[in-house]
Amino acid sequence: MYRLLRKVGRFVFQVAYGFEVTGLEQVPAEGGCILAANHTSKLDPPLLYFIFPRLVHFMAKKELFRWFPLGWIITKLGAFPVDRGAADRGAIRRAQEILSGGGVVGVFPEGTTRGVGLRPFHNGAALLALKTGSPVVPVAINWCSKRPFRGSSVRIAVGKPIRVPGKKERVAKHELVELTREIRDSIAQMLEEGEREGFTVVTTNYKCGG
Repeated sequence: MYRLLRKVGRFVFQVAYGFEVTGLEQVPAEGGCILAANHTSKLDPPLLYFIFPRLVHFMAKKELFRWFPLGWIITKLGAFPVDRGAADRGAIRRAQEILSGGGVVGVFPEGTTRGVGLRPFHNGAALLALKTGSPVVPVAINWCSKRPFRGSSVRIAVGKPIRVPGKKERVAKHELVELTREIRDSIAQMLEEGEREGFTVVTTNYKCGG
């Protein structure tokens, strides 16, 4: 079912928006890993879900799960809720379970699509990586236009996995800060490369050519 849904969804996105993907070979073929991407559109989660070669369990704000049938659909697709206004230990435990079982967890460290530019990152992705020993796969999404049927309008670049030494029971604050900075810097670099290739600066409203 997942493979069929992925093929259909990928086809729909390609026809409606068009996309260019680079670096998919960077995604580990097996084992737990964390997909960390910038967040500029409500279309980001389904886009990444359909193009990635492995099933991604997205961490999504809990409010989405209250809306039927959206909550039911995203649950069936593997997403799980997180309370963005608090330290949600339940969501962290769920993410750790997925990673320990060899699955992929998707997070948007910015936490929201609001605003312009690459915003400060929360440290959730870094915490999960350090706690589980899972690599972080940085992903940069450059939108040119969110209007359908306008030709190629989004570029997705997958970066080299950022690996950590191993599992840690206790994580120091400076370790979280350093790894979070490394994740953000990797995504920022890929976004800049996309801009040089003709994709506009990251924002919530895009117009090709400025």
